[in-house]
Amino acid sequence: MKSPPNHMQVFIDSMGMLHYSALGDMDNKEFKDMMVETCGAMDFYGNKILKEDKEAHTNWYNSFKDLVKGILSFVLKNLAQCGKFRGKDDQKDAEDFFKSICDAAMKGDQAGSATPSAAPAQAPQV
Repeated sequence: MKSPPNHMQVFIDSMGMLHYSALGDMDNKEFKDMMVETCGAMDFYGNKILKEDKEAHTNWYNSFKDLVKGILSFVLKNLAQCGKFRGKDDQKDAEDFFKSICDAAMKGDQAGSATPSAAPAQAPQV
């Protein structure tokens, strides 16, 4: 089965949310602007999905957008810590670093949780 091109582009555009630790030194304002812009980049192809007006595709996009917004919310809440990780070749360092951020976030305000409110929709059938 061939992947729908608009769906793939939405996914590709959102991947910038996950590679921020490789960007080098960046001040908090620049980092925040980059994350917000990356989150918004997926809307161009996302709107094409919404214009198809197919319920399964709309549900997929809305769920994926909620997930990306959740990541953005988490990163912005923990901006000082997330922007500092520069890692090593050892995967354990990254796991420990992000676990410490998650643990700290879970001890904080649960009302501002970055968890999307709806369960992710199943992948649309083309």
